[in-house]
Amino acid sequence: MKLKLIILAIISAFILTACHKHEKTNHNAETAIMKNEEGDSTLYGLACDANNDSVISIMSYNLDDPQNYSIIPAFKNHQIHGFPTTGSNIAVILSADKKSAKRIINIDKLCGTWYYSAIPELQKPASMTESQFQKFCQHFMEKISDEQRDSIFKPVEYSIQLHQNNTVSCMSPMKIINDDRIQIVKYPRMKFYKEWRLYNGHLLLSTTKPQNSIDTCDFEIKHQDTLIIHFKNKTQHYYRKNIK
Repeated sequence: MKLKLIILAIISAFILTACHKHEKTNHNAETAIMKNEEGDSTLYGLACDANNDSVISIMSYNLDDPQNYSIIPAFKNHQIHGFPTTGSNIAVILSADKKSAKRIINIDKLCGTWYYSAIPELQKPASMTESQFQKFCQHFMEKISDEQRDSIFKPVEYSIQLHQNNTVSCMSPMKIINDDRIQIVKYPRMKFYKEWRLYNGHLLLSTTKPQNSIDTCDFEIKHQDTLIIHFKNKTQHYYRKNIK
């Protein structure tokens, strides 16, 4: 493992030197080098210091000379997800003519821990029909005070961590509630993923149960502390903590 890290560090240092890097960066030698799967046309590599408001300069991981592409189409369509700085690991989706970038993803800014608040909902008693339960919910919400509503529907914090080695950690409180609300509300079940990767600009999240299940998502990094993932049946907003 140490030898692998040393090799990655040497490659990273070589690439950054070839890009004429003149400033310090936070490039991490432990960053996994992204590889293209069959059918994935994404260009992966490191951002070089020729970047500006209209051009992205990228050196691929195979140590080719840096290539420059216009970023105007990506900028106009709000498809720059985490503006790259020198040394950033990036993914670039090119236009059909290979002259401009349609989408740019800063992989380093995608990685890390993202949080979201899970809000409980009323739990349907087994003895109620769906129609009865809907009427009960409406009546219940009309009768309780704002203070009671805040007490009953307390949000809890879930998190998903995208690691640099393409593994995923999902966290939820071990014991969410321990009072009478357990009979009234239920919290959404968290889906536990094990791996992530990019494919033609999409985020792929794979899980262990069911086996080989993969969620293909579109995503947006709005700011350094805001991530939006569009799943098939829902959109989830995430946030970071302690962003300076």
